Amino acid sequence: MSKRLLILADDEPVTTRALALDLAEAGYRVETAADGNEALHRCRAVEYDLLIATETRGEGRESGFVDRFRRIRPAAKVVLMTTGNPRRGFQLDSSGARVGKPFDLDDIRDLVGRLLGGEGGGDGNAK
Repeated sequence: MSKRLLILADDEPVTTRALALDLAEAGYRVETAADGNEALHRCRAVEYDLLIATETRGEGRESGFVDRFRRIRPAAKVVLMTTGNPRRGFQLDSSGARVGKPFDLDDIRDLVGRLLGGEGGGDGNAK
């Protein structure tokens, strides 16, 4: 069965669309949410394996949302895209990862695969 991902809309819609399309092509079941309220509503009804959200320095909205998401889905991994970080690449931890923007879609796809145990969508065609 394919892994389910939820992407909380980035401040740049093209980033959200690119992530969703790329990860769907890799075989994941991907949904997007326009804001934290919609995302929380969805995660109460659906067991997501991974959340991708933007963390903006100095803004508590994302951090509060991520805390609530983790309480609802404690087993899910979380990838936070960080702005204002001059380092490229990602930092893994036990609950997910932080990714500096800008990033390469190939790197995100590889990171998601690592976090989810190398399992893509179950069709064997993950890039």
